[in-house]
Amino acid sequence: MFRTIRFGVDQVASGDVPRHLHEGGYANVVLAGRFTEAAFAGRFRAEPGMALIHAPFDCHANVESGRRGPTILRLPWRDRAVEGAFRVRDPDLLARLSERDLDEAELALRDMIEPIDVPHESWADALAAALAGGSIFALRDWAERRGLSPGSLSRGFGDVYQVSPQRFRLQARTRRAWRRVVDETCSLTRIAHECAFADLAHMSRSIAAMTGHSPAAWRRGLR
Repeated sequence: MFRTIRFGVDQVASGDVPRHLHEGGYANVVLAGRFTEAAFAGRFRAEPGMALIHAPFDCHANVESGRRGPTILRLPWRDRAVEGAFRVRDPDLLARLSERDLDEAELALRDMIEPIDVPHESWADALAAALAGGSIFALRDWAERRGLSPGSLSRGFGDVYQVSPQRFRLQARTRRAWRRVVDETCSLTRIAHECAFADLAHMSRSIAAMTGHSPAAWRRGLR
C-alpha cells in the first residue's frame, strides 16, 4: 500500500516515478540532478541545494528532467505541519551527518531550511493549491471561469498531477481530517462536518482507506 522509504544517500534510477503514497514523513535533499515533483504541497522543479519535505501520507509523482537520475539524500521528517520546497544552506554537511546519525542530520536540516516562494506555473497548479487548501467549490464552475470544459479540466489536471481533480480533492481532505484526528481532541463528528464529509462514516472510510486505520483506532493510541 505504501512506497518504502530508504534513508541515506541514493542514486535514483533514471525515469519518471508514477504517483504514489508514503506512510511516514521524510525529506528529499537534492545533491545532484534535477526533476519535477507534483504533490499536495504543489509542483516544484527540484535542483541541487533544495529539500522537498513530505509530511505523512503524502501522494506525489516525479518527472525526470535529465538523462541521469538525481542523487538525493533521504532523511526522516517528524513534523506533520511542515512540508513543501525549501532551500538548504549546506546539503553536503547533511550528507556527512547522515552517515553518522540520521536523527542528528534531521535536526540540522530543521536549522538549515529556508522557504521558497514558488509561483503557480499553470491553472493546474492554481487548482491543486485551492483543492489542497480546502477551498470548497464546484469544479465545473471553476473550469467555466477559466474558459475550460469539464473534460479539459480533468485531462489537463491529470496530465500534471497524475490523478483526477476529484480524487486529489478527496485525498487532500482526508489527509487534513487525519491530521485533526491525531492532533486535536474535538469530536470526530465535528471534524467530519468541518472537513466537508457527508457524515462521520464517510470520513472514517476515507481515512481508513488512506492510512490503513480508522479514526477511532488512531484516537485509541496509534497516533
